[in-house]
Amino acid sequence: IGGHGELLTRGPYTLRGYFRAPEHNERCFTSDGWYRSGDLVRWHNHNLIEADQVS
Repeated sequence: IGGHGELLTRGPYTLRGYFRAPEHNERCFTSDGWYRSGDLVRWHNHNLIEADQVS
């Protein structure tokens, strides 16, 4: 709680990569498959998330 950083997501409904775009995949995904959303988030009490854009 109170932590902040870029929102990462991974799961059955998250894309796994961009077709024929390795440079885009490198920029948008971590080495272990998490998608970088580009959103800056801060966790508050009661699971409330405050969001803003990173870029």
